[in-house]
Amino acid sequence: MNEEELSRLKRRLDYYQVDAPDWVRIIWKNRESFEWFAKNNRQTLLARGALVRLGRDYFIDTGIFTDVAKSILGVTKNHSDAESPSESNLEVSNGI
Repeated sequence: MNEEELSRLKRRLDYYQVDAPDWVRIIWKNRESFEWFAKNNRQTLLARGALVRLGRDYFIDTGIFTDVAKSILGVTKNHSDAESPSESNLEVSNGI
């Protein structure tokens, strides 16, 4: 991982409160909902590079996360999306 890639990494709370686009805080009204999304979709986020594990912590890659999150939610199609969003993802996107 080079310096540019490291500079894009943010802790999840910092990303949610400061760096995330407004739609992130609209869909996930509180930090706990956002954390649930990240935990529930951890493997997909890791596989697509939106979430990076360094040591014992997970960091958001701010250059990748929004596109991958939209893809998981079914808002946009990604080249590796062959599946539809799970019911649990739809519940989060509907604010339930």
